[in-house]
Amino acid sequence: MPDELESRYDELVVQTEDVDITRRLAELKINRTKHGPRIYPGSQAASSYEPKDAPTPLVSRIPAPKAPQVLGLGGHLQQSIPIIPQERDLSQDAVDSTNDGTFLTFQAATPPPADCVYNVVDQGVSSPDFFRVSMYNVPATSKLRERTQLPLALYLRPLALPIVPTANFEPTYLTQGDSDHTELPPRCNRCRAYVNPSVRFTSGGANFVCNLCNYTNITPQEYFSPTMPDGRRLDWESRPELAYGTYDFIVDETYGKKKGGFKHVFLCQSYTNSVDVDLLSIFSVSLKSALQFMNHGDEIAIILFDKYARGLRLKQNTKKDVSTIEMLTFLPDMGCLPPDVFIKIDDNSIPEITHLIESIPTLVTEYDIQSCKECCFGELVECVLDSAPFKADGGRITATLSTIPTGNYAVAPGDPALFDLTGDGNDPRCAEISEPYKKLASQVVNAGSALDIFVVANRGPICLSNLSFLAMKTGGRVEYFPRFVEEKDTRAVITAFLAVCSERLCARQADVRIRCSLGLSVDSIHSTGTCDSAKSTKAIGGDGDSKLSFFDSQSTLTYILKYDSDLNPALDVHFQAAMLYTDNSGVRKVRVYNLMAGVSVRMKPVLKFVDSDVILATICRQALAEAVQAIWCGSNGENSKQSQRYKQIRAAILHKVEDIFGAARLFAGQGLPNSQLLMPTSLRQLPMLALALTKSAALGSRSFSADFKAFNAYELLTSTPNQLTLSLYPRIYDIGEKTMLRATYNALTTGSGACLVYTGSIFMIYLTSNVDPQIIVDLWGVESLQEVPPFADEIPTFDNETNNWVQRLMSELPLRVGRSWCPLQIVRQELDGAEYVLRSMMSEDPLETCPSYDRYIQRLHDRAKNYKETESWF
Repeated sequence: MPDELESRYDELVVQTEDVDITRRLAELKINRTKHGPRIYPGSQAASSYEPKDAPTPLVSRIPAPKAPQVLGLGGHLQQSIPIIPQERDLSQDAVDSTNDGTFLTFQAATPPPADCVYNVVDQGVSSPDFFRVSMYNVPATSKLRERTQLPLALYLRPLALPIVPTANFEPTYLTQGDSDHTELPPRCNRCRAYVNPSVRFTSGGANFVCNLCNYTNITPQEYFSPTMPDGRRLDWESRPELAYGTYDFIVDETYGKKKGGFKHVFLCQSYTNSVDVDLLSIFSVSLKSALQFMNHGDEIAIILFDKYARGLRLKQNTKKDVSTIEMLTFLPDMGCLPPDVFIKIDDNSIPEITHLIESIPTLVTEYDIQSCKECCFGELVECVLDSAPFKADGGRITATLSTIPTGNYAVAPGDPALFDLTGDGNDPRCAEISEPYKKLASQVVNAGSALDIFVVANRGPICLSNLSFLAMKTGGRVEYFPRFVEEKDTRAVITAFLAVCSERLCARQADVRIRCSLGLSVDSIHSTGTCDSAKSTKAIGGDGDSKLSFFDSQSTLTYILKYDSDLNPALDVHFQAAMLYTDNSGVRKVRVYNLMAGVSVRMKPVLKFVDSDVILATICRQALAEAVQAIWCGSNGENSKQSQRYKQIRAAILHKVEDIFGAARLFAGQGLPNSQLLMPTSLRQLPMLALALTKSAALGSRSFSADFKAFNAYELLTSTPNQLTLSLYPRIYDIGEKTMLRATYNALTTGSGACLVYTGSIFMIYLTSNVDPQIIVDLWGVESLQEVPPFADEIPTFDNETNNWVQRLMSELPLRVGRSWCPLQIVRQELDGAEYVLRSMMSEDPLETCPSYDRYIQRLHDRAKNYKETESWF
């Protein structure tokens, strides 16, 4: 079996090795005119995009009330209702027509929507991939900010790109005999901000004025350089700290203990259920593929487990000058790993490690599998953390599971309350059951490590609420493959495994600090990992300090800011984030991010320059943080209140959006007739996406499994902005007409009968019973719907227009979210169970207590007309 898997996925490994997502994304240009004008079936506003002889646009079968007229801030009449597919295309067109699709970080006012494709030029302000703010015209006073009903928030993704310019702070010269130590890089003596492109050098370069607190500092002698007439230093272009918004620099031992090489421990379950899905073979192929992406000098350990743990190690045979494989069985309760279980990766050991990995499926006998029906997952993780090599340097633990943990980490499989992450479960034992996972998460965090969990299962619950909590609190990842089918899901498992193991940069023992201009400070922090000291301080500059366990490219932080005093409208407001971390090689570094925004005393300029992606992410994280609080932190017996919590959260999200547009009308749209709704251009997508959030599996009331709800909550909490918008409102294409559709079931089932749906993590091809037979022939080369392979993980390549168009979309769209490939699922109407999941993605349709999109816009308009100033949620 491993040989078959290996030969099948050789092409995947080669493709992943050659892929450079950043380069391919920069070259990505989708030809929108190749297939004629774009139309949006289901949209009342689609007619302006249709040719004269185009058919009548499809409309929802749900009767919609009369829609209000929509006005922008400038008073110009817009279309009746914002349509997400159209908004996405219009935004991309605007990006393409400005600077040839290039975003200039200093000159541009606000970043493009997250779903757009664009290049970035760092002009001394950090790329929006790293650092962005919810309002690029910050309200001058706390009162004005409260009137907008919008949060003032910072979004930080520290490792969005692994490589940034590195600053060299070697002294330019030293006076002979000078023994005084001067701190480099230069920092403000008052707020401790690092030197950055917005710092002003005065007195010919002898002084520099901090851009955050306006304090005048003396330039260190060894850092001095003359200035030009425009105030810039002569050497500014050669110094990354003065030319780029994001830069790295290496620090010495005074910034913390230098750690050793990176350690990666791989755990794989070997119980009966694992064999049913051939987990050992999949694990072997995945690990062998990932080995080529690991750095030389890293150390790995491979452990199989069920009731017992089996550590694999290489034993040197001095007579034959070769290494043999040893499998040491031990009980994790013993508290230590076998000696020499860690293997260092180098040119000499790679062939031996490869042989060991290939032998994994044959090492565990059928007798061992049948006699051990337990899962010592939690105890084994504790054992790894207590081992001397891992305790010294930390690292990453990647565990592959197929059954629910037992022992000290056991839960009752039949009790749905213990799996219900999103509400309605009233069992007060939830807090007790989660306690071992809380303690384990703290142990992983204290070790400066992360725990990734891959769940590959095809039977029974897996307690994903506790497992996802464990992974998220440690900065790890969760991948969930329910109802695993080898033919369909094997490639997806291998790809996800590669994504974790091929991270070019991981940050251990990270310490992030936010500094703001005078008058602002950090109030609260929402993180994908544990913040040991998430707090705000009263120091000048408004520091927000957070110590985190582990960061990779998907890790993000959201900071909610507060006002300590009014801002000066004559000055820009500046933000600086600095992250002290240890990289994969054990080198201690600091990465600095810089951001700036304007200050306004009026409502209209504030609303004009809003980053709706940060607004949506902030609303999402605050809502989900409240939703999971009951399960992760215990209900304290307040069962009656807990049962209503999630209905209240859904209502609060919709009311928040209504308050935002009501405040815009009240303070920036005086005199508007009642038939018109004021909708700032920057916020046009927010109502639909917020409505979709209330209908998601994590917050909605559909009867999904508790594990699926928990995984959806994890995905929403850890998504980047472009992933979040796609997961809430996927891209839907009619394959026959090659048009984008609205997220309604009517639009999905009308037309050619074949639709391509992309959620940011998976492709779905939906085929109705009346699908055009020619599409079946073009895509699969078969004559009927019954002959379409239901478990295919890709579309065969044929030289025809439809096939080429679908293949192009499936290769280009993943690049927008930083992926090289996304799995495919075939969904046939009334034949496949996944149709229920697909229908739940149609967020414009009504869902129980949540209204349809058309009706919600009418409700939003009614509330905006009667809005009265209320206390802000943020």
